[in-house]
Amino acid sequence: MNKFFWGVWVIFLFACNKKELPIPNKGVYVKFFGTVSNDKGISVIKTHDGDFVIAGSVKENEAYAIYVTKISPEGIKKWDYHYTGAYNDEPGNVLEDKDGNLVVTGFSEQKPGLADILVLKISTSGTPLDTLLLGDSTVDEKGLFATFSSDQQLVVVGQSREEGLSDNDMFLLKTDFQTVEWERHIGLIGKMDSVGTVARLNSGDLVWCGTVNRNDNDIRVIKTDDFGNIIWDYGFNEKDGKNQKGKDIQVLKGGGFIVAGSTKEGGKEDGLLIKLNANGISEKQIILSDQHNKGINSVKELSNGNFIVTGYKDYEGKGRDVWVAEVSTDGSIAWEQNFGGVYPDEGKYIVETTNGFLIIGSATVQSNSMIALYKIDATGKLVK
Repeated sequence: MNKFFWGVWVIFLFACNKKELPIPNKGVYVKFFGTVSNDKGISVIKTHDGDFVIAGSVKENEAYAIYVTKISPEGIKKWDYHYTGAYNDEPGNVLEDKDGNLVVTGFSEQKPGLADILVLKISTSGTPLDTLLLGDSTVDEKGLFATFSSDQQLVVVGQSREEGLSDNDMFLLKTDFQTVEWERHIGLIGKMDSVGTVARLNSGDLVWCGTVNRNDNDIRVIKTDDFGNIIWDYGFNEKDGKNQKGKDIQVLKGGGFIVAGSTKEGGKEDGLLIKLNANGISEKQIILSDQHNKGINSVKELSNGNFIVTGYKDYEGKGRDVWVAEVSTDGSIAWEQNFGGVYPDEGKYIVETTNGFLIIGSATVQSNSMIALYKIDATGKLVK
């Protein structure tokens, strides 16, 4: 772990007892947002004006609310917005539309354990413009990730669960921000399926990844057309006795896809990257392994053809750290960094900046967590 965090964490302990945001030690770019009460950062994007928008969840009055904030490249908050429903609310991701407005997709509980898909539209100045709830009162439906379709409508992937059942199905739907144009469900009764992310191709087709449980957990990648009709549907590492999770998928510049997640066998968890060709066939699988448990939540392709990943790395007796690494196409690690304190910390999403990257995630102190934003240079080191 990076040594400077020990000093930061002392401040954390004092600040969290007062329910105030901690101030990191001078000279590093680590910013904190939210309420310091079981908060977590989930998504971050760079907007057309050069600023950044963060979406996460914060705990307010014993329930979780959606928190959206816009910050300058220096990490100065310009505005924030809270969405609070009747029960728990959580974002999946945030997008910027062609007009510069922000679209946050997630879910809002209408009663405990039963949520509807939630879509929020917010102006670039933080003014709420529209709120859309989609769902069935007897079904738990959660929007977990979204992208724009070729006609600038919204395509949402998520998971749904019938009331009284314990297992989820994957779903894909398209909405014009008023009603559902079409909806597709994929899954088996009595089997748990979950969704990672979705990406749109220039052709308008969609490709999405997730995790299905049959004999064990396996990664699943599905390609559909712009109407949600399946073009191909592949599982990976099936029936191998290992548990894999698919967390993120990205379209590669030269064609094909990269899937990120983790693989676990006998209690040992490793980071996993799967390179697929344009037809969804696996060309290469990269397992990132050392003596520590680790997993990948987010991956991006770099201009040199390598990949930047972020997620978590566990240290026995020392907790979980934010982990970031550059991985070459042959599977070797060009560099890696980790940072955090004695309590669990995790990187959820990474976005490229002019001279490095921003990582959004969470930092934990005792029983409290907060939304944390880390700025790193091209070698993963925290910068000013």
